[in-house]
Amino acid sequence: MKHTSRKWSLRVVVIGYLALLVGLPVGYLFIKAFSHGLGAFWSEVTKPNAVAALKLSAEVALIAVPVNTVIGIGAALLLAKKKFFGGRALTLAFDIPSPSRPSSLAWPSSLPTRGSAGSARG
Repeated sequence: MKHTSRKWSLRVVVIGYLALLVGLPVGYLFIKAFSHGLGAFWSEVTKPNAVAALKLSAEVALIAVPVNTVIGIGAALLLAKKKFFGGRALTLAFDIPSPSRPSSLAWPSSLPTRGSAGSARG
């Protein structure tokens, strides 16, 4: 009986933590997106640049998801069934996360605009 309650309490803690980890940022986005009302949100989302960005995101997702699925399943089957030279390197390549292009390009925008010498960032 005691073991079962400990198991359930651990599950509640983990699910609560994950809910906060996902829920807080998503909730913040919803609050900011709809802070000026649904009409303002809709007018921003239906602008031509926003529609083009949403279409591009959907097109990239429709291509990337099947490609990643096929490559991932193929590599998993290969690594699980066969021992071959370079198998550990392939495992390492899949285990090390690589930053996405937008995030790797966006981080410099968080840096200060002036360095320690006072010159502007170029």
